[in-house]
Amino acid sequence: MTHRTLLCSCMTGLLTCTAALSLCAHSHGTADSKHQATLAATTSDSIPGMEAPFKGHFTNSEHGFNLYIDLYEASLSAPGFSFLGKMHGYLNGRIYGTWLLVSHHIEGNKATLRFSNDQGADSQTVEICMLNDSTLSYKAVGTNNIRRVQGRKLGKTASEFTMVRVTP
Repeated sequence: MTHRTLLCSCMTGLLTCTAALSLCAHSHGTADSKHQATLAATTSDSIPGMEAPFKGHFTNSEHGFNLYIDLYEASLSAPGFSFLGKMHGYLNGRIYGTWLLVSHHIEGNKATLRFSNDQGADSQTVEICMLNDSTLSYKAVGTNNIRRVQGRKLGKTASEFTMVRVTP
């Protein structure tokens, strides 16, 4: 099996296809028609969620996190905080309070998010990276300030995990 056949059989998205086309062109001086056809058929419109990868509801059921984001337009209202108007996102679930997205920066398939809790007392920077059209990795930067209620105390939450897109 040649590397071209292996790459084409493993393609699952636009980025993989683009990498395969680039590798093929680099290795052989020109991209073959099979890669070009696959790239043409794999546009951002044909992959659900890829037209706006940083938009949607993502969840991690193990840790109880729900992330609602639209990093392209302020279109979301956090439950109980409609008086703040539309925002780019929020984080809630089995955590203490609601964490509101106050700033963000997108760079390629990664985004840096800055959250503040509903009381304004704590903040947390989070890096998310799109792994594919329906999965992202979540990583707290620095000290993890997001807590959960455990009994009568606040306990730690995980600082790294994956989240999956919830389909409507």
